[in-house]
Formats: sequence, C-alpha cells, structure tokens
Amino acid sequence: MKIQLMAIKPNMVVMLDVSTIHIPRHTSIALGEDHHSPESAELCNVLSYVFWHKYGWVIACNQDAKLSVADSHPELANLIGICVSHGIFYLKLDADALEIEGLPIFDWEDKTKLWF
Repeated sequence: MKIQLMAIKPNMVVMLDVSTIHIPRHTSIALGEDHHSPESAELCNVLSYVFWHKYGWVIACNQDAKLSVADSHPELANLIGICVSHGIFYLKLDADALEIEGLPIFDWEDKTKLWF
C-alpha cells in the first residue's frame, strides 16, 4: 500500500518551555538528576516523563499528573496545572529556558553535598 504524503496531517501538540529555576532542588532530585539510572528516581513511576538531554525533563501534563505530585512537589503540580488549564500537553523543564515572570524562583546553590 502506498501512502500519499499529502493525505497525512501533522498532529501538533503544545509544550510549555520553562526554566528549571522554577522547581526546587528536591524536585529535581525526585525527577532523577542522574539520567543514567532513571528507574531509581522517586517520580519515575508517578509521572510520565523523559530526560531532556542533561538539561532537564519533558513531562506529560494532565489532571492525574498534577494530583499525583500535589502534596510532595506543589511547585511542579502548579506548573503542570498551568499547562492543563491552557490546553498544553507537555511541560519542558530546561536549564537553558527563560525565566517566567510571576513564577517562584528557587536557588539551587546547595551548600551541602548531595552525593557521598
């Protein structure tokens, strides 16, 4: 069967690109800063997400995702909620993305070592 390319319509989705500065460090750790062993991340079985190279994550956004992190990671739940309320399907947390005015900012300069 030959597929006519003109008959294929693109499926476009919207993604919100947000700086990782808008989540606290403990959320970054829960998402799994070590992309070499993502299955050990606290949120690996809670959210549907992938690593964005070494710069962050792309998270699927829906009401269930928001509710699943609301208690433990309210800042992430807020970002997912913003996406859901605006019909945005994915949240990209990217270290190189721009800061969004009006969102909380977190200092990742941790004075203690997080590894042993």
